Amino acid sequence: MRESAALLPQPMNGIAGVVNETVQSFNSEYNLGKTSGRELLQYCRPCVETYIFSKVYDKLFAMYAIKNEEMDR
Repeated sequence: MRESAALLPQPMNGIAGVVNETVQSFNSEYNLGKTSGRELLQYCRPCVETYIFSKVYDKLFAMYAIKNEEMDR
């Protein structure tokens, strides 16, 4: 993950860091050794990513649209 994170633009690196910290927090808080807990934690990262990116998508899209406006012309 670290190699691909180096290729991301700076705002995406920050978001990826928040996602990683949140997932690690959920794993440490809710992984109590029960099989049902471990089975549910596999869905943690996709849920966290979906939630965070749905909240910031408009701002990220606008930022990249402005950044790439000249290239699009």
